[in-house]
Order: sequence, then structure tokens, then C-alpha cells
Amino acid sequence: MLTRLSIQNYVLIDSLDVSWNEGLTVITGETGAGKSILLGALGLILGDRADNKALLDKKKKCVVEAEFSIGNYGLKKFFYAHELDYEPQTIIRREINAESKSRAFVNDSPVSVTLLRSLGSKLIDIHSQHETLALNQSEFQLSVLDLFAGHAKELEAFREIYHQFSTSRKKLEQLLEEDRNFKSQADYFSYQLNEIDQAQLHPGEQEKTEQELATLENAEAIKSGLAGAIALLSENENSILQQATSMYSVLSGISKFNPEIKTLAERLQTCSIELKDISSDLDSLCESIQPDPQHTALLSERLDLMYTLQRKHNVSTIEALLEVRDSFRQKLSAMQNTEDEISKLKSTLNELQTRLKTSGEKISSNRKKAAVKIESEIRKLLAETGIPHGNLKIEITPIDDRPFDENGIDKAEFLFSANKGVAFESLQRVASGGELSRLMLCIKNMLAKLTAMPTMIFDEIDSGISGEIAIRVGNIIRQISERHQVIMITHLPQMAGKGKNHFLVYKEDHAAIPATRIRRLSEEERISEIAKMIAGNKPSGKAIENAKELLEK
Repeated sequence: MLTRLSIQNYVLIDSLDVSWNEGLTVITGETGAGKSILLGALGLILGDRADNKALLDKKKKCVVEAEFSIGNYGLKKFFYAHELDYEPQTIIRREINAESKSRAFVNDSPVSVTLLRSLGSKLIDIHSQHETLALNQSEFQLSVLDLFAGHAKELEAFREIYHQFSTSRKKLEQLLEEDRNFKSQADYFSYQLNEIDQAQLHPGEQEKTEQELATLENAEAIKSGLAGAIALLSENENSILQQATSMYSVLSGISKFNPEIKTLAERLQTCSIELKDISSDLDSLCESIQPDPQHTALLSERLDLMYTLQRKHNVSTIEALLEVRDSFRQKLSAMQNTEDEISKLKSTLNELQTRLKTSGEKISSNRKKAAVKIESEIRKLLAETGIPHGNLKIEITPIDDRPFDENGIDKAEFLFSANKGVAFESLQRVASGGELSRLMLCIKNMLAKLTAMPTMIFDEIDSGISGEIAIRVGNIIRQISERHQVIMITHLPQMAGKGKNHFLVYKEDHAAIPATRIRRLSEEERISEIAKMIAGNKPSGKAIENAKELLEK
């Protein structure tokens, strides 16, 4: 409930701080005193648009702050979902500067106006002839039925299944689109994969083939070079090996005179052995290298295939080409996996759809039973509010273009008839503003018995009624206030007399700029104020007695 409202520098309010109580609080005052200004300031807390025209003093910022007791509202999940600090006593603040820039805070955490509007709708419910548009909306009408049906758990379970269904359906649509794209490229992927597979490529094959081909293409030059090396090393008359042998003989002959010479001789002998091995290997290599035009052509063709595939797939190595091959294989494998997943999802959707149908039919049955009770109760309440022949008919029909939505398988429409013998029609066609306002009041009276509702503000819904009907409407509002905080702005003494608390809004004109003020009235002041509402500024003794009587009813 609203526990405190502070307003600074707003329209005709320089400074105002009001504490609010439980039950029914009435606000009265002369036309133009500023009652609507209070609602305008409260609207800022609810996320209404703000600009600098609202500033009383353009040099200062406007600040509106409201404190709410929300311990019984079940809003912890909302606060945590939006990363706000949850406090049972929550403070909402809105600031507007001279540049029309606005800032909003919830428990000192900055929030967007959109979030403020969402939270505000859970804290304040303003009821006026301008706020009955919701009554014409199918979603609101359906929510009324659901509250009376008392199947919140069933509806929550239905919505959970519907969420699974919607998520699975979106996933299926994505997979079907992927599958279509895959299939349009499937032949391409298969062809490219087969082409690379048929090449039977191996890591390192390109370097080895390039080296082998280079050897064959230069076989004559290589053999000639090897033959020359062999000749120098071992075949010429004065070859390296012969010279090494002669050197060894010389050193060996004098090695007995010096141990270092002996060591050098041994090292030279080792070199001679290695040179003989090199000569033998050179000879073998020379013999193995033979020109082979046919094999050269095969190697050249193999390399051409490698280069062609690399250019085609914009890579430069066999290893990269094998990665391309693997990617094609993965895509084709993913295609098969997608088909399997599509099949599973279709099966899941069929199962969920069956569950939704069963659950939706049960919810629909509950709604139809609740509709009968609502129609009966509304008839009685409408009579109390001065529409003696008023009737409400609730039509529950299947959704037009699909089997179900998140609210079930139904849509609802409230049909109204204000007079005996007049056919039922939709609310916007047959109900006047006053009738809609009283119908909404009747509905809220019933809802108040079923669920925790936010602070309700009734803004001059007494338009077009008087006398006994005003007393009856006041009684209904007082019934609501037994369970919920209600604030009522009224011009009628019959309505004002129903309040538990009474505030008077008035205007001070002695300053340079008139200022709006508000104060709580004592019991004696209430009698005087209601008497003035009955008979003017100088009420008679009879008016005072009437005022006392209204307060006692």
C-alpha cells in the first residue's frame, strides 16, 4: 500500500508530504484546488511522460517520491529479475530538471521509465471514466474469468507447457530452414568431398612428391655431378682417398717418435674409412638415379591434381586441403543429425500439443462455470449502482486463427445490456462512460475478494450519480477498502461520508503564486466539510445534521 507521498516543485505544489493509512481515504476540495495535480504527480511515479512545464520554479528540479509497503504483493521475483534491491518498504523517486530530463529510482537504484511503468502498474490502480478502456480488452476480460475460476496453478502449468511448445516450435522452424539450406547444397558438399576423397591425399605427400619429381627431372645433371664427385674422391689417379692413404703412411712411419702424431694418424685413418663409405654411397646413389619419363609424368600429374584442388579451395597445403575435406564431411553429418532432430522435435510437438489440448479444455470448462457466477453477481451489483436492468453476458469462444495461445484455447468477450429487452452488444458499442465506470467498479469489488490488489484510486467516478445511488456506490467502494487500500477523490457528500480518513485539498492565494495544500481533517472538520458539500460555504444546522448522518451510515 501507499504509505507516504512527497511532492516538491510540481505545478502549484511547492512542497507537500502526506502519510496515508489503510482502508478508505477520501479527498475532497473545491474545483481547481489541485486534486488532479496530486494524481498528476502520482502519475510520474507510475511512469507517465514528464517535461519542464510541470515545474513550479523553473530554476529548481521537481522531485516526487512515494513509499510503498509491498511485503504482501509477491514482488520479490520481479525485483530480482530486474536486479533491484528488494525492500518491504520500497521507495520510488522521480526527478525532472529544467531541460525536461527525467530520472527514476527504485530504492535508490536508477531505472528506466519503462521499468517504472511496469512496477507502477503493480502498485497503483487508478479507476476513472478514462481508465475503463481495459474493460474492453479481451486479455483483461479473460484474466477476470481466470481469477473467478480459481485455476491459477492449472493456468501456470498450461503456460509452462505452452512455453515449451513455443520454444520447440521456433527451434523446429530454425532446423527446417537449416535443413532446406543444407539440402540445397547437399550435392555440392557430396561432390567436393568425393573429389578430395578420391585423390587419396596424405599429410607430407606434396613435399615428398615435389622432391622426387625434382630429382627425376634433373636425373642427368645429378648423375653427372655424382660421377664427378666419385672420380675426385676415389677414381682419379691422384684421388682424395689415395692422397689420404699416402698421408697416413707418412704419419704412421713417424708416429713412434711423438704420441700426438700417432693420434693424428689415427684420426686420418678414420677419415679415410668415412671417405670410402661416402664414395660407396655416392656410387649407389648414382646407380639408383635413372631417367624415367613415365614415372616423371605420373608424379607431375599427381602434383597438378594437388595444386588444382588447393587453388579450388583457396588453400596452399595438403593439410589444409584435408581440413576442407573434414568440414564437408561434418556438414553432411550435421545434415543427417538435423533430420534426426527434426523428427524428434515433431514428435515432441505432437505430444505437447496433445497436453495443451487436454489442459486447455479443462481451463475452458472452468471459465464457463465461472462466467455463470460472474454474470449473476454482476447483475446484483449493477442494480446497487443504479443500473437496475443492467446485465452482463460473457461469451467464451475458441481462438480464431490457431488452436491455442498462452492463455489457453479461448477468447472472451463481455457483452452488456443496460435496459430490459435490449439485446446484448459489446461494451464499447452500448455502454456509456458512466456505465462502464460502474461496471468496472462492480468487477473490482468482486476481484478484491479473491486476490491481493494494488492501491486503488477512484478519481471522480461519482459523475452522473447522486442521492441513494451515490450511497450505494460508496458502500461498494468501502467494501473494497476492507481488504485493500483505497483512495477516492469525490465531489459528493454521500461518497465522502464513507471514508475512514479524509483529506481536504485547498489553495492558498495569499502568496504571489497560489499554492496547493492538503491536510487531514479531524472528525469535527469532516462534519463541517461534508456539510459545505451539501449546502455551500455557510451550511445550515440541517446540513450539519445531514453530514453527521452520512458519516454514521
